[in-house]
This record gives sequence, C-alpha cells and structure tokens, in this order.
Amino acid sequence: MESKLFRRIYFSLTLIVFILITVTVLFYSQGYYFDFSKKEILKTSSLYLESNPKNSQIYLNNEIIKDQTPKLVNRLTPGSQYFSVFKKGYLPYEKTVTTKSGEAVYFSDIYLYRADTNPVLLDKHIQDYLILGENKFLYTVKSGTSLAIKLFDNDKIETIQTFENSALEFVEQNNYPNSQAILKITSPEKASYYLFSTNQKNLTDISNLIEQNFTKINKIKPSQDEGVIFISTDHLIYQVNINNNEIVEVAMQAATISDFFIQDDIIYYLYKSDGKMNLVAIRYQQSDSSEKLVSTLAISDSYLVNTENSNYFIITDPVNNQTLLITLTLNQVIVDYLNIAAKNLSWNQNQDLLAFYNNFEIWYYQTIDHQSTLVNRQSEKINSLVWHPSKQDLIFSQNDKIYVVEREEKFGRYFTELVNFGANTTWLDSNGEILYWLAPNGTGLNFYQKNIR
Repeated sequence: MESKLFRRIYFSLTLIVFILITVTVLFYSQGYYFDFSKKEILKTSSLYLESNPKNSQIYLNNEIIKDQTPKLVNRLTPGSQYFSVFKKGYLPYEKTVTTKSGEAVYFSDIYLYRADTNPVLLDKHIQDYLILGENKFLYTVKSGTSLAIKLFDNDKIETIQTFENSALEFVEQNNYPNSQAILKITSPEKASYYLFSTNQKNLTDISNLIEQNFTKINKIKPSQDEGVIFISTDHLIYQVNINNNEIVEVAMQAATISDFFIQDDIIYYLYKSDGKMNLVAIRYQQSDSSEKLVSTLAISDSYLVNTENSNYFIITDPVNNQTLLITLTLNQVIVDYLNIAAKNLSWNQNQDLLAFYNNFEIWYYQTIDHQSTLVNRQSEKINSLVWHPSKQDLIFSQNDKIYVVEREEKFGRYFTELVNFGANTTWLDSNGEILYWLAPNGTGLNFYQKNIR
C-alpha cells in the first residue's frame, strides 16, 4: 500500500511539475514571463536593430547574438538593455536602452562609421578658400611670388590660373549648383575683378566692364544665372550680364544701400535709417513689384546670411543675439526669431531641419513646429558643423578633433570621435561617404580627406 501510495504521489508531483514547466515554456514562447518582485505575469519586450552596413554583429547584455543585423531580438526581460552593434573596420554603435513589457524598441537607422581608413593629405599651404558645394572646393596656394588658384572637383585637383606678385580676395559666392564666385586680384599695378564659373572652370576678367560703366561700386555679387552678376552703388542695384554687356536697374533707395543679397528672384537689401538697419525685399524680375520692409536690425558690420533653402532667407543679427528666418510670399512677410546668434547655418538633405552653433552649443531648428532643440554642449569652442546627408547625424570640428553626434535623442545621443586632430572647417561629399577638412599647418592650411563609409 505504501509503495502504491508513494507512486501515486510521485506521479502526481511529476505531472504537476510537467504542467508547470509546459505552461511556463508556452507562456515564455508567447512572450510572457513571471515577475517575482511584482508577483504577476507580464509580457517580455523586444529590440530591433538594423544597421548600415548590414550583417553587423550584435553584443547584447554580455553575450554575442548568433544572428547579425537586421535582427529582431525577442523575449527580453523588460528593463535596461545594453547593446553594441559592431563590424570589423568600423566604429561600434553602443547604447543602453530601457524596454517595456509588451513593447519593442526599434533602431532602424544605425550608421557605422569607418575606423580602418587614414586621413589623406590632398594639398597644403592653402591661403584662402571657398566651399562651392557638390564636392567642389576653390582655393589658393602661395609658392614664392606665385599665387595659384586651384579647383578641387570630384576628387581631381586642377590649377585654374596662376598670378605673380598678387594677392587674392574671395569677394562673394552663391550657393546654387552652377556656383559662381567673385574674386578680386590685387597686383602692384591695379586691382581686378574676376568671375569664376564652376561649369566653365575658368576666370573671366570683368574689370573693364565695371570701369566703363561704373565710377564707384559698393558691392558685387554673382547670381544663379551663368554670366550674370549684381552690382550696387550708393543708391542703386544693377543686374549685369557679362555675356552681352546688358545692364538693368533692379532696385533703388534714397538712403545709402549698405549691402544686398540675392535669393532666386528676390533681392534683400539693407539701408540705415534712424539709427537702425532696415531689411527690405523686392522681386526684381517683376516690373510691378514693390519693396517690402522685412525687418529692422541693429547696425552691424558682421551679418551672417544663408540662402541655401529657397523657402527661407536667414540673417543673423549679432548685436541683438538673434537669427531671423524669413519667408516672403506674394502677400506677406513671415519672420521666425531664434534667440541666438547662429553660426555655420546648415540645412539637412530634406531642408526641414536647420543646424547651427554658437561657439559652444549645437542646436537644430524644426521648420514644422518652429522649435529649437539643444543637441550638444562642449567645453571647447566649435569651429564648424555639417549634416551627414544620408543620416540625421551632425559632424562638427574643434581645434583638436572631429566628432559625430546624433541629432535625435533616443535613449541618449550617440557621440564618437571620427578624426583625432582638429579642423578649421569640414564638409562632406553628396553621398556622405568622404569627409573633407582643412587644418592649420603653420604656413597656411592642409587639405585632407577620409573615407568614413
């Protein structure tokens, strides 16, 4: 009897344990677990990781995951999860995230930057420069008494022209795909103006045209149209076509015009009145267009202007520590104010986010909700800032290093070093694969590149 009773008890206990284990396995396989601290059944959590490049390895909570990216990791106990996505030759992407019961956290745009490439010196002893966009860079190199003007265009460097015993000043440029720039070359004999065209890759001497038609000029600027420039005198702004010598008056002001800026078919110009600087706009291609007062600024000699986004004209008022984002429609003027003297204004690829800095802080502005967000604060002065075109990352330089920081704050911002020596300015090719920068070398600037993808 005792033996039979023992067998029944043993069988019953075994059956109970089997049922408990089976139920536990079934619950766990369906994404549930028992939280002993809360004494309740809860759902597990998930983590989705997708990277560029694909097939990167995953280190999660002290163990290597068998599968590579893209990967959905299921049945995680809710709470803190540390992960690292890594691949040979690349910098790792590391974060600690918090997952919740029954929810999944998605990282679908993890971008790994190259760690196995070294900086390549492209040129040195650079004196002055203009970044023309779309992988184009115009600069000067001094050698003895010779001054060479060079163009870096899609990985090729060519000398445009060489001058003897001369000094050069980059007067103005535009930000359009067919970029043009105004250069002033000063020799012992005289000062001459030249128009540089990235399409033609040449310099056109426009000095005779200017001297024959103007006794005095205040400002000279290129337009978006090939071979067309704008010139201002004290009270007038002219459009000048150097191909046919046609000169057209496009704006007039009784007060002295201090400066002007071209954006598509709009001229914005500044003039002083009653101790202030008035900013006025006029559509110069419309004969019946009248000028509109856009805003009033404090008088300054150091306004910063950005015309890269055709929907916004941006001007920084350094005296009042403000940056104005201006939208000019046919019927009204809309002005958004950033309470910061923004530097290095840079639009993202979709042109709906504007990044900028103010020496020690990096910010971005969203055009949809008109909000500014602090991204990062540094103890050392920031020299330059640029968007990564294929990801919402910001690359910035300081005197000692070049870094990348995530724009979006998702469980903290990813922040890492790209180059271990500093730069005056940085920019990227259109695909975001090559990083370019200029660094001081004692006798000028060195020009570098580095593959980061």
